[in-house]
Amino acid sequence: MPAGLARAAAGGWLGHAAAAAAAASSPVVKAAGPARTARAAGKQPAAVACADTDPPLPTPDGGGGGGSGSGSGGASSSSSPRAVLAKGGALFSPPPYTAHDPDPDPAPTQPAARSKWAECAELPRRLRLRGGRATSGVCTQLCLRTTRVCAEQLRQWRRVCGRLWLSYLAGAALGLLFPLLSSQLQAVREVPADAMAGRYFLLQLNASLAQLATLLSLVVFASAMQLGCDTFGADERAAWAREARSGASPLAYYIGRAVALLPLHLAQAYALLLPLYALLEPGCGFGALLAPLLALQLAGGGAGELLALAVGDGAHSAGLVLLLGCGLLAGTYPPLPELAASVEMVSRGSPCRWAVDWLLLVVYSPLGARGSVLGESAAELMGALRYGALCSPDEPFARCAGVREAALGLGAIALLARVLALGALQLRRAE
Repeated sequence: MPAGLARAAAGGWLGHAAAAAAAASSPVVKAAGPARTARAAGKQPAAVACADTDPPLPTPDGGGGGGSGSGSGGASSSSSPRAVLAKGGALFSPPPYTAHDPDPDPAPTQPAARSKWAECAELPRRLRLRGGRATSGVCTQLCLRTTRVCAEQLRQWRRVCGRLWLSYLAGAALGLLFPLLSSQLQAVREVPADAMAGRYFLLQLNASLAQLATLLSLVVFASAMQLGCDTFGADERAAWAREARSGASPLAYYIGRAVALLPLHLAQAYALLLPLYALLEPGCGFGALLAPLLALQLAGGGAGELLALAVGDGAHSAGLVLLLGCGLLAGTYPPLPELAASVEMVSRGSPCRWAVDWLLLVVYSPLGARGSVLGESAAELMGALRYGALCSPDEPFARCAGVREAALGLGAIALLARVLALGALQLRRAE
């Protein structure tokens, strides 16, 4: 053999290939091969309990997890292929590669043993805490969702304050829109109960009061629907899609948001009624007027959430159409007696009708308690125009039949809208 070829065989790329073949055939690499293949295929089980796992402490011999030098960490450093070749008395070392050499194959090395802490560190944080959304209970998810939505509302305090300010301005505008209503209420309260002038004053009051009650119910319903549409806007629908893929419960997700938004619904109704009550002085309790507005807020919020989940980006346009239909079916213009029987039955599905009935009952019941001509006129107005009966002065409003009927009507509409919204949320999860 020529001398050049012998030197190439001894120290060139032929020798490197022989070294690589020898390293691949070593028992250490053969043992490491199946373990490395199983880890790549994901066949090795991951750590289950990661709550009490602490990071390993470094040892002088380079091992991890506090093990001895003969552990897996020490074995990997002392039994690598290059160390085996060095202990076996290799006659040569691979020369540096040049542009004319073939592409080198990386020398197989035995992967270091992974500790339990290292495997747990790769898990997402939500899987280390409470076992993930798919395994945590509905009550746990409900508490977490409610807390998260409350924190979101606190972070968006400027938007919340803007909503409350707009509600306050809307109430003040409604009070200024009917400047004579306060004087009409005062005249009815001061007229003697047996005077025929009381009937005349009551008819004038009814025309203005029915208009105000209708406009008030429309404003409250519109603001509640706006809040419901924003609750499940485009960003929140995308967030729900991510939560659904991670195994979140739709029931806990929806109820958590509804519970967290209850104070905002109450605050909007309170801010709307506060200036209106101060301007009109209706002669009844503030809480008695706040109750129908809060019930209407809940019904409008459920309708807005249903539109946002069912229609999507066109929820605001559909809300305007729904608001117009509720206003026409409120029973003020045209009055309920002038509606056809079928239309009158459909009007029972309008939350504005029940809100107007409730508001008029609260205002007229103290007048009807005076009896005589004034009490009879108030009872005739409610019976002829609203199909309701005045509340007795000897019992609270909660026991009044007309108030209970209006409350049940609004409650049924609010419950039906929210159940349908939850169903729409379930359908979006299945998509």
